[in-house]
Amino acid sequence: MNKPKQPQPKMILPTTSVATSLGFPNTTLLTPITALYAAGIGAGIGITGFIIDLYPIINALASILFGRVIES
Repeated sequence: MNKPKQPQPKMILPTTSVATSLGFPNTTLLTPITALYAAGIGAGIGITGFIIDLYPIINALASILFGRVIES
């Protein structure tokens, strides 16, 4: 019998990194737009940085939570 090949441990981290990067392109693409929008409505540099830093964290948590709900 032919056993299926198991992924090599060396390839798991790069594969996971690529999959994660492709799964969250909206975070990377929206950062400059969000910063310009926040500055345009009068947010200071500190608040703009806070918004930019908070968005990926919230996005990742929401993806984990709602990903489990969607797959159920």
